[in-house]
Amino acid sequence: MVQWGLADKPTVQLKRREEKMSWNVFLSLIMFYSNNENAVPIIDRIGAFSDDLKSAFNIGKR
Repeated sequence: MVQWGLADKPTVQLKRREEKMSWNVFLSLIMFYSNNENAVPIIDRIGAFSDDLKSAFNIGKR
């Protein structure tokens, strides 16, 4: 099974904090969630993205 382009083993390792997340994976996840209309309100509610990050990636202004 593949989730968002990540194979199961690396995904589980990230969740268990056995592996550090690469910069590419981090940016991919930011792009995935920031382009998901259902996720943006949740992201805003929990404060997952700082104002600087939202501004830099134009999150919520599309």
